[in-house]
Amino acid sequence: MKRTSPSSDSSRKRSKVDDPNALVLFERYDFSALSQIRELELPESSESLVNLIHADLLKGSNTRRLVSYQPSPDYLEGRLYGRGLQGLPSWIRMILTHTHYCDIDIHNCSPTLISGAVLSSCPAP
Repeated sequence: MKRTSPSSDSSRKRSKVDDPNALVLFERYDFSALSQIRELELPESSESLVNLIHADLLKGSNTRRLVSYQPSPDYLEGRLYGRGLQGLPSWIRMILTHTHYCDIDIHNCSPTLISGAVLSSCPAP
């Protein structure tokens, strides 16, 4: 589905003055795995985020990092974005967090969930 341009729906456009964090969470990492991943040759976007996470963990507890999630700069509603695990490829997330999290990826999430809800609530023919 194509997003409408911000100019066509100015009531939903995000104000720069009103810029609170929508959600602030701690993310947990395996610091030794992170140190080893830093030695790999990664795409530039992944490398910069891995280095940012590493620097933040060195300042704190070495396992927990505070991540702020905000809506898209153009819209108040919808998905939240943060500079943490969400921005890393799944193979890196798995290595960094396998002792703390279970990463579940659902292909076409909304249609899959809706289909499951409909099938579970409707009697079979």
